[in-house]
Amino acid sequence: MTNKRKGDKTPQHENAYTGVLGQGIEYRQLGLLGLLEGDDALQAEVDRQQVEMLLKVPELERALGVIPGDWRGLALALARAHVPGFRVVAPPGRPVEWSPMDKYEWSRAVQALRIASSRSLNDCIEKARKVGEWVDKTAGMSAGALRNHFYDGEKLKGSAMANVSDKAAAYQEMVARE
Repeated sequence: MTNKRKGDKTPQHENAYTGVLGQGIEYRQLGLLGLLEGDDALQAEVDRQQVEMLLKVPELERALGVIPGDWRGLALALARAHVPGFRVVAPPGRPVEWSPMDKYEWSRAVQALRIASSRSLNDCIEKARKVGEWVDKTAGMSAGALRNHFYDGEKLKGSAMANVSDKAAAYQEMVARE
């Protein structure tokens, strides 16, 4: 059974638990009478504590968004909540600003200018960066970086993603003509 989670409800520290999950299980002193009873009294206290813990499991499953009875999912949710090595984190470094689709559409825009004007690649890159959506996207970028994005986009020609993009662009042109 898999862990079906509704968003990340995983508490990041013990103070995030509320209700019965925020309350400890009280240890009952055995006292002199309990000590005289020996192991039986001690075992009864341990059993009582375990029953109290098990009664809290459904609330813990709800708090973590785990399917009832999914012990593996519960273990992983608890590990994510309390063990740094189980947390999924963003990769280090600068975030990616140009997706493969962006690069492909950039190359298509530059290539359209090259076909229409017979100008050099560098001239078409400079012209394309001043048009429409590319003004903000290319702001502050060097010509070399834009040229690299162009070549990266060219490598995607013929891919499924490029075919979808081309069909969407053709449809937009057709609608614009009507």
